[in-house]
Amino acid sequence: MTPPTRMGPALLLLFFACISWSLAGAAAPVYDTAEVVLHSAQTFDGNSGTPNPFTSVTLTLTVVAPDGRTFQVDGFFDGNGAGGAVGDVFKARIFLDQPGTWSWTSSSATSGLDGRSGQIPCSGTLPGLFAKGPVVVPAATPRYFGHADGTPVLLLGKMLDFDAPPAQFTTFTFFSETFSESERRAELDYQHSLRVNTMAIYLFNQNDFNDDGPRPTNPWVGGDRTRFDLAHWRTFETWTRTLRDEGMVAQLWFFADDSGVGGFSMADRLRLIRYGMARLSAYANTMFVTTLEWEEAFTASEVDQAGQYLQSFNPWRRLTSVHGLPGLFDFPNASWANYMDLQIGILDDWDGNHQDALENRALAAKPSFCQEFAQGYESGFSRIKAWSVFFAGQAGVGSGAYLAWLAEFARTVPFQRMAPADSRVVSGDAYCMAESGVQYVVYFPLGGTALVDLSGASGTLDAQWFDPRTGQWSSAGTVSGGGTVSFTSPQGDDDMALWLRPPSGSAPPPVLGVAFTGRTGFDWSDTRDATSYDVVRGDLAVLRAQRTFTPAVNACLENNGTDRHAEDPVTPASGQGFWYLVRGVSASAGPGSYSIGDAGERPGRDPEIGASSAACP
Repeated sequence: MTPPTRMGPALLLLFFACISWSLAGAAAPVYDTAEVVLHSAQTFDGNSGTPNPFTSVTLTLTVVAPDGRTFQVDGFFDGNGAGGAVGDVFKARIFLDQPGTWSWTSSSATSGLDGRSGQIPCSGTLPGLFAKGPVVVPAATPRYFGHADGTPVLLLGKMLDFDAPPAQFTTFTFFSETFSESERRAELDYQHSLRVNTMAIYLFNQNDFNDDGPRPTNPWVGGDRTRFDLAHWRTFETWTRTLRDEGMVAQLWFFADDSGVGGFSMADRLRLIRYGMARLSAYANTMFVTTLEWEEAFTASEVDQAGQYLQSFNPWRRLTSVHGLPGLFDFPNASWANYMDLQIGILDDWDGNHQDALENRALAAKPSFCQEFAQGYESGFSRIKAWSVFFAGQAGVGSGAYLAWLAEFARTVPFQRMAPADSRVVSGDAYCMAESGVQYVVYFPLGGTALVDLSGASGTLDAQWFDPRTGQWSSAGTVSGGGTVSFTSPQGDDDMALWLRPPSGSAPPPVLGVAFTGRTGFDWSDTRDATSYDVVRGDLAVLRAQRTFTPAVNACLENNGTDRHAEDPVTPASGQGFWYLVRGVSASAGPGSYSIGDAGERPGRDPEIGASSAACP
């Protein structure tokens, strides 16, 4: 690959003493949420009386990250700070995506809240899954989701589950005030048992999913949509953090269907969106959907207004979308829709779902999240539907069955490099995705035989079967690329998946893409079979002048790093530049990228870099 370069202006280094934030004074880890607590000069009653703190008070923080990025962060009234409605507490939450010292300054027309400032030290790593960062849309793979560190992720959820007890028919009612904490704990444990990673949850619901009795989620004080129930919001945020700490994405939906939202003023709707974003968007595991089945309560222009408004209070760039009735996604080119949230033929067969998902995916170069296409019965029919939409290049699967084994398949197979390629199935009932010329996956919904065109691949390919019912892999031997090959499922008429890829010891594909994140960091997409990565930096002027890497290499930034992210705090002088080289460790089944002559490595690989005193060991 062509090494990326980074040019820099003249640099003035400023050093500040760290000033602690909050009462504890301890540094918060990267990807954690810092909370700034301020006290107004007067006490407010959130439940009644005037002035109403939810409509008459605004608080904004200007937040500066260690690398100089600036954010405008909305604050919110929080009563006594512990769920009580009466108090002088206002808060703002800051998402810390970078180590170093963060600073903030407050602005408000309310006495006691204006002109305050502070600093927040950030170091270390948030424990758990979200140490990888929030779910984003990687620049290198814009049709799929990934964590901020570049790790690909297939979002899997069980938003409908008609085989579960009535109280667990859906995850949407997880925040309902009718549930006890123990019931919420049981629901989350059940979701973990399914091995999914996403829960769809309503912030407001009145009439949806009342099969076993009313399951409302009311964010307001009674019917007063100008005031928020702070005890309920404390529950919302407590469980959002719990989901984060337990590795679960909280996909938060502002409005439910069947709930009379069409009778709400736009001012009321926007107020909920703004308050919800202020309280919850700073958590690394959140993403947002404006409403379910928007056609029931919104016009298209109102959806667009709500989406743009949401993004104006989305400083941490959380992913957002809207959900419609069955059919094509209605806002594929809207800048506020980071991904397309789909409902496709809940009563259709799997081929209808597959074709609909393909059609939706083609609407825009952004992730397509197929959420509602099955009723969640743990049946073979629902399982095939889930795999059929996955093989339509979906970035997320929100219902279906046997999702634990789909998750296992997605963790093993680099699906983010592939695109739907059904045209490669010359005959037979099968679907295909391919990284053209490199690797292929084929899904047989009803088993049987299929003839697959491998003319784009050269040499020998390893073949492995995967059983979607059990999660078991089995060898299918090797096949030769360059033509068409016939495959017959070993499980009769049961569904099976097949993975065809170059043998483990062959040369891997190159690093696929590099994207700079801010002024000091960059990410890259992964190389197949790499166990970790080395990153070296060099002087671009020396490389140009002497045309050799040996004196140009001046630092090893990553030695066996596993997160596909590198930070370089050093900035080039004005008019100068750096180059960077990323190489996968053991990508060819050898011991390391800079080893010379060891097993699995070609003799003389990177000899100039290896000769440099700054090369990675």
